[in-house]
Amino acid sequence: MRIPAILFIMALTVFPPGRSKAGESVTGFDFLRLDLGARPAAMGGSFVSVEGDVHSLRYNPAGLSRVMDKSLALTVQTLTQDIRYGFAGFVTALGPGKLGVGLFYLNYGSIQRTDIFGNEDGTFSPGDFVLNLAYSDSLGKGWRWGVGVKVIQSVIDDYSALGAAADAGVLYTFPNRPLSIGFSILNAGHGIQAFVNQKEKMPVTYQLGVSQRLEHLPLLISLNIIKYHYESSDWPLGLYWALGGEFTLSSHFFLRWGYNARGREQHIQAANDWMTGFSTGFGVLFSRYRIDYSYGSQGGLGQQNTMTFSIEL
Repeated sequence: MRIPAILFIMALTVFPPGRSKAGESVTGFDFLRLDLGARPAAMGGSFVSVEGDVHSLRYNPAGLSRVMDKSLALTVQTLTQDIRYGFAGFVTALGPGKLGVGLFYLNYGSIQRTDIFGNEDGTFSPGDFVLNLAYSDSLGKGWRWGVGVKVIQSVIDDYSALGAAADAGVLYTFPNRPLSIGFSILNAGHGIQAFVNQKEKMPVTYQLGVSQRLEHLPLLISLNIIKYHYESSDWPLGLYWALGGEFTLSSHFFLRWGYNARGREQHIQAANDWMTGFSTGFGVLFSRYRIDYSYGSQGGLGQQNTMTFSIEL
């Protein structure tokens, strides 16, 4: 029980004061904060205490221990303009636990290159890449733990930056109750290679969450409290929060919704700014196959559409 105890003590003491203006990032590799997977995205990213999903690679590696053996997930998301990402994740049994592998790619579309005089000189396509490895196992009595490592690369034309980071998390499920608590530390690491001179800081993230399946209603409710190490927020104590739900209509069909409070900082004085942070989606399960879709609003900045295809091999 030593590992969970240490990590939960860290959850209560490690949240430092914000070090920047609300919503203003002072780190590199910020794409690591993007929601990954249609199911988590539809639930507002409130996923640190949800288990049994390949996309736990992004939120809490401890959740991988309940993923079915040989599970594959493929995700595509379109963001604003021509920006889109792709993700492939695979989880398999290894020893007493589960091993997860993930590959992420974010493309920003084609951008016009110009020289110092403003003359056009072809185009280039910036991109970000992440390779994840994670392992999760049970500690017994409802406790599960997980750790992960990742290598990150960002490329802008002829320049590139490289970094390495680690994730760690725990998840506890109460006996005889459909209630789970999860905590994770994500993206703790360092820049290895700089674009020019200064190496990028990692977007270290702390998440604490609780998930409850209601007893008399087929509804999963999940609440997360989130702290970005180098960033403050307008919310008390510099924290953000996210709330999501998943309604099981049948054994084959699921409806989802969510809200992430960080969306409030995407307001650009547009008429539909009030929608920022809200998300919704659904899932359809056919035997070993599952298709999930989510829609997320960024108000005047546009929208996010995410599609995931999963299979148990």
